[in-house]
Amino acid sequence: MAEQRKNLLKFLLKLSVSGALLAFVFTKVDTTKLAESFRAVSLETVILLSTLYLAGQLVSALKWRVLVTAVGITRPLFTTIRAYIFGMFVNSFAFGTVGGDLARAVALRPGKGERTVIFATVFADRVHGLGVLLGIGALSILAVQPPSLPFWAGGASGLAIAGIALFWWLGPKILQRLFPPGHRFHQPQITKAFPQSWDTFLPVTLLSVIFHLSQIFMFFIITQELSLPLPLAYLLCVMPVVNILATLPLSIQGLGVREALLTYFFSFYSVGHEQAVTCGAIWFLIVTVVSALCGVVFTPDLIRSGETILKDTEPAEIIQFTGKKQQRG
Repeated sequence: MAEQRKNLLKFLLKLSVSGALLAFVFTKVDTTKLAESFRAVSLETVILLSTLYLAGQLVSALKWRVLVTAVGITRPLFTTIRAYIFGMFVNSFAFGTVGGDLARAVALRPGKGERTVIFATVFADRVHGLGVLLGIGALSILAVQPPSLPFWAGGASGLAIAGIALFWWLGPKILQRLFPPGHRFHQPQITKAFPQSWDTFLPVTLLSVIFHLSQIFMFFIITQELSLPLPLAYLLCVMPVVNILATLPLSIQGLGVREALLTYFFSFYSVGHEQAVTCGAIWFLIVTVVSALCGVVFTPDLIRSGETILKDTEPAEIIQFTGKKQQRG
C-alpha cells in the first residue's frame, strides 16, 4: 500500500510538472493560430513520419539485439523485436522509460541466471544511446555555434561524453571487483554487455547514430511541412538537448518539457509559439499512436499477461537493477 502511494505521488509530481509547463506555454499561444498550424500538416506527412518512427524503433531493436547476442544470449530476431515493441508500448502508456526498459527485458523471457545480464544490456543500451546523442549534439554545436546555446555547451557535452566513455570501459570491471565470485553482479557476461571490441562496438554505434539522426530528421520534416525557416544544421544542435531533457523522469512522456524547449529554441528563428507547440504535439501523437498500434498488433499476448510477466521476475533482481521496487499491476 505504501508503495502504491509512493508511485501515485511520483505520477502526480510528473503530472504537475507537465501541467505547469504546458500552462505556461499556452499562455503565449493563440489557439486559432494553433489550429491553423495543425491543419497545415497533411495526412501524407503524418503517414511518412509514422513510418520513419517505426523504422527508427526497429533499428534501435536491432542495436539491442546485438548487445544481447554479445552476452551470449540468443533469441530469434522477431522475438527480440516483439520484446522491444512491448517496451515501446509500456513507455507510452505507463508514463516512464524505466517501466518500458524493464518490460522489454522481462518480455525477452530470460532463463535462470540470464535476468541480471539482460537487464545489464538494457542499461548499456541507454548509456550508449545517451553518449551517441551527446556526440551528435556536441559536434553540431561546435560546428554551427548556434546563438541559442552558450559557447561552453559543446565543451560540456564533450566532457559528458568522456565521462560516459570512462564508465563504459571501466565501470563493468570495477563492478566485478566490488562483488565476490558467485554474486549475480560478478558475471563475465555483464562486462560483455558493454562491448569493448570494435567488431561489436562499431555496429552498435552505427545503428545508434542512424536511430538518433532519423528522429532529428523527423522534426526537420515537420518544420518543412510548416514552412519554418529552421535549417537542419540547427536542429542537429538543439534537438539532442530537447530529446535528452524530455526523457528525464520529470514529466509524463516529456509533455511540457518538450514544448517549452521547442518554443525557446525555435524563437531564435522567429518561429511562433503556435508552430513550435505544433511540432511537439505532432511528435507526441505519432509516438503514442504508433506505439499503441504496434503493441496491439504485435504483442497482444504480452499486454494481456503483463502483470504475470512481471510476477515471474524475482523482485530482488529488479530492485537491485533499478534501485527501487516497481509497482505490479
